[in-house]
Amino acid sequence: MTHAIVMYQPTSALGSRTFSDFDTLADAMNGLCHMFEIKLKQQNPGTTELTYDVADLFKFLDSFEDLSLMQFSAEKKAYEVCCPGVCLIIQKGRPYPCVSAVFKKS
Repeated sequence: MTHAIVMYQPTSALGSRTFSDFDTLADAMNGLCHMFEIKLKQQNPGTTELTYDVADLFKFLDSFEDLSLMQFSAEKKAYEVCCPGVCLIIQKGRPYPCVSAVFKKS
């Protein structure tokens, strides 16, 4: 189990800054998906079935003013940015290699 923290600011208002913590990185990714699904339900009340693809999810996350994901490293006994040197999970205009790895179906 590797604890993960998602820190995000959905709007330009500083008061919108918040965080969520999760037991695993996969749980954190599912939490981001859940946030998106809640937004879709709010935008489409009365719709019983919603579909989206990962590009829609990325567009939603790219709309955030700020988004960071940190994961606990037992070896270093400290939190580290997810996928250091590659992405912070979401970077505008960049590929998302660590997200596709986490979303890989088993």
